[in-house]
Amino acid sequence: MSDVRVGYVVQDLESYMFLCEQDGDVGYTPCLHAAGTFPTWEEAFETGRMVLNDGYKITPVMVKK
Repeated sequence: MSDVRVGYVVQDLESYMFLCEQDGDVGYTPCLHAAGTFPTWEEAFETGRMVLNDGYKITPVMVKK
């Protein structure tokens, strides 16, 4: 299992959209497989707080390296 790592996705609890990278900025996608993954929970938390204020959740996911 050394070819996978844990990443973190951020989901808006109002629209249920996931955060993703879009043209060098933060965008939204309805698809989990297109969601951006953060390498640490702290980075996911800070980005969610900056973009979505308090209405989001962070979910750990397995990511192929």
